[in-house]
Amino acid sequence: MRSTHLTPLVTLTTLFAFIGSSVAGPPAPKTVKGDIGVHDPAMIKKGNTYYLFTTHGDIGIRKSTDRINWAYAGKATPWWGTTDLWAPDVSLHNNTYWLLYAHPTANTLRTAEIYLATSTTLEPGSYKDKGIIIASTESSP
Repeated sequence: MRSTHLTPLVTLTTLFAFIGSSVAGPPAPKTVKGDIGVHDPAMIKKGNTYYLFTTHGDIGIRKSTDRINWAYAGKATPWWGTTDLWAPDVSLHNNTYWLLYAHPTANTLRTAEIYLATSTTLEPGSYKDKGIIIASTESSP
């Protein structure tokens, strides 16, 4: 009698195990080609295009449709006349892309300001500077 109650449970467990294993993940990475001299990358996908935000003096944008062949598209932050921007992060909120990035406040990486820029397209030249959202100091924990 007990075994008949366990049969549906075993069947469901087996079914969920097969369903979970059949979900495809992202493709394995391959050799990257193109303009790839970057640091601190942050990637987001829109449609069939991947956007890679990078630190290499400024916040640059590279684009790819296959994550292998990358092309430099331009600067996300052309209003900065500096090469000290770093650690970009990009995310989508209510149909607006938020780009967060850091800028040191002195000749040290121990103090920095985090800035926000927004765009509705991800394309270079489309970002609007929203200013500082947080700042650290020498005494910040």
